Amino acid sequence: MRRFAIFGGTFDPIHIGHMRGLVEAQEIIDFEKIILVPAGVPPHKSHLKRSPPEDRLEMARLAAKDLGAGIVSTFEIESKEPSFTFNTLSHFSSTFENISPTLIIGSDSLLEINTWHRYEDVLSRAHLAVLPRPGFLMEENLDELGKTLWPVRIKEIKRNYPTSASDSLITDREREIALLKMSRLNISSTEIRQKVEAGKSIKFLVTQSVEKYIIEKRLYREV
Repeated sequence: MRRFAIFGGTFDPIHIGHMRGLVEAQEIIDFEKIILVPAGVPPHKSHLKRSPPEDRLEMARLAAKDLGAGIVSTFEIESKEPSFTFNTLSHFSSTFENISPTLIIGSDSLLEINTWHRYEDVLSRAHLAVLPRPGFLMEENLDELGKTLWPVRIKEIKRNYPTSASDSLITDREREIALLKMSRLNISSTEIRQKVEAGKSIKFLVTQSVEKYIIEKRLYREV
């Protein structure tokens, strides 16, 4: 197997912004598999109300069918521990030995990665593929990023690498942080939940199968 990618999130719900980012990431880096990992207890969002894990898991599965290279893992949902990225990375690293995993994250998450549990170990074990988020322009944040990654250092910047659709930062841990150049879709799960609650359409914000599931299960509506 070539490189595999891990993409985690609350996925409440998983939406077109997520899926378009994964499609373009797969085209740029040519992952053989992208593993979607719905969060069980997200440590940064533990105070927020979430849909039941079985609903978030099923929506991820429905969306993954359209991705082709995507599969869905129940690891974090079945774990009784907080959904720390380090634990998830360790799990899949032992499952796929001798293969370098890549974490797919948003540029907003990259700029706060030093708040993650054992973030230095995460940066030592995995490559990163960074999806651009509206309002987070990585070219303007490289100095800030260098401070955030410390003690991991950026030793080289490769422009238009591995393709013209990305630039890569090479760290002193011999890991790549690929800054992907792609569509920036300003879609959020919060906005989608609010639209459903207000009785508005979410067509084209989520896949057709996910939209149907939300309607049938009456998710995000006041009881």
